[in-house]
Amino acid sequence: GMHTGIGFAIPINQARDVADQLIERGRYLRTWLGIAIRSLRENPSLRDAFPGVRDGVVVKQIEASGPARKTDLKAGDLITSVDGHPVATAADLKAAVRSRKVGETVILDINRDGHAMKVRLRADAMPDRDHPAPVNPTRAPSPDEESNLGLTVRPLTGEQADREGIARDRGVAVVEVAPGSVAETYGLKPGNIITELNRKPVKSPKQFREVLREADPRKGILLTYLNEGASRFEFIRADE
Repeated sequence: GMHTGIGFAIPINQARDVADQLIERGRYLRTWLGIAIRSLRENPSLRDAFPGVRDGVVVKQIEASGPARKTDLKAGDLITSVDGHPVATAADLKAAVRSRKVGETVILDINRDGHAMKVRLRADAMPDRDHPAPVNPTRAPSPDEESNLGLTVRPLTGEQADREGIARDRGVAVVEVAPGSVAETYGLKPGNIITELNRKPVKSPKQFREVLREADPRKGILLTYLNEGASRFEFIRADE
């Protein structure tokens, strides 16, 4: 039979670091920023959320316990470079982060709503994923109104705000998601807390509905929300 050899190349400096850590600690600690990412190049549908920007990596989620959560980085930010080196794909950013040692400072150049900013954060060791974090159950009252996204929101309760470590006027709670709706398609569910709509802070259900009325779901809506402690970003389109 025919045997096909497949090789995986890694930078020599990273290989040496892996070897050194295995000798010193008996295991390899991978660096981690605590973010989930998507690149504009690999996800063209996200380009409409960042007009005029050709390349970059979108922060789709900020983990509840990751190093990024302790900084000014926000879900929905577009990372354009790491320590001055441009990043165009998710692989570029991952390679840049993995080349850093645990505890080193990483400087990210980001684009937020058209404004250039810098964010400093400390690279941490990637946690053990063998034991998933417990999910906090959320009681959902019966809804009385449904938006054109197919979800119903309520003011935050004191319990919800305390659990997420935010003020009660920092978002609205999703209490119902209609089956087959746009919201369900994008993974929203009861218990999520919506904090921004089209980059505008949402402080009450009334304000949520006002901002939503001004938006055009066919052109796309920028949504930032909390999911079990993690901050997430979605670019939602009604026609998808």
